[in-house]
Amino acid sequence: MRSNFVPSIAAAFVVLVATACKTSTSSGGASGPPPLLVANFDSSSILVFPAATSLGATPFHTIRGAGTGLSSPFGVARDVDGNIYVSNRGTPSITEYAAGASGNAAPIATIQGTNTLLKAPSGILVDSAGIVYVTGSGPAIVEAFAYGSNGDAAPLWTITGGATGLVNPRGIALDTAHVFYVANASGNSITVYPPGYIGNHLPARTIAGASTGLDGPVGVAVYRTGELVVTNVNVNSVEIFVPAADGDAAPIATISGPNTGLNGPRGVAIDSAGRIYVANTGDNTIRVFAPSANGNVAPIATFSNAQFGSPIGLSF
Repeated sequence: MRSNFVPSIAAAFVVLVATACKTSTSSGGASGPPPLLVANFDSSSILVFPAATSLGATPFHTIRGAGTGLSSPFGVARDVDGNIYVSNRGTPSITEYAAGASGNAAPIATIQGTNTLLKAPSGILVDSAGIVYVTGSGPAIVEAFAYGSNGDAAPLWTITGGATGLVNPRGIALDTAHVFYVANASGNSITVYPPGYIGNHLPARTIAGASTGLDGPVGVAVYRTGELVVTNVNVNSVEIFVPAADGDAAPIATISGPNTGLNGPRGVAIDSAGRIYVANTGDNTIRVFAPSANGNVAPIATFSNAQFGSPIGLSF
């Protein structure tokens, strides 16, 4: 049963949060909303679309080509200066591109090599201090890289080991208290790590169990008010949980059913108005749902593009 959850514009999501700040010079900062970034796994490309108000079918930037270093990109994020970070499962690596990069643009930094511990990088985010966080498999891991990392750089810290609850981790989100939320695709769980929970540390909370409805969770995002939004690729659904959800907690809303158009949902992002964007790898579309969406509801917008090739990662 939904509990009247309708986030305000001021309360809507951002996953890129930290206690320290860099100075923002990017477009989409104070001058307007940020663009939507889409990582295409099969076509090894990054598409940059205008802000949510224009939802056009034509990206104003496309990063693609042999010189880009893109190789089966899974996740995408941007920092406060507009630079774009991509987790590449094919290489494996993290590539960084200058704000406004387009075409066959070479990365301005590439994190790759034995010391990085990168093996199958998936979800990625960058906080406002420029620290890069990425999930990966083989073994299951969350890594943090310092601002300015390049080459065969070792992570600042990791979360990995049998006690962590990580099982094939995919999406990662960060709330305003710097608490991490990780979607475990094979574990059918969301594990939660407050600051300082590093190494082989038990999560502070684990959302898992039959009542949760979690089944192949891949994408995770968090509203400023703390509600979690999770995509389930195995059952074509999007679920919303209360901020303090723990254990076998039922969601307060579930978007599911034929009217939703959900088809292999993976990446998820929330814009400044609280609208939920979902990347459908099954039909190469982005579905957009109202903040109050629940049940078998139609999206308020759907857009596709000839350049979509298994869109997975989404970010503003």
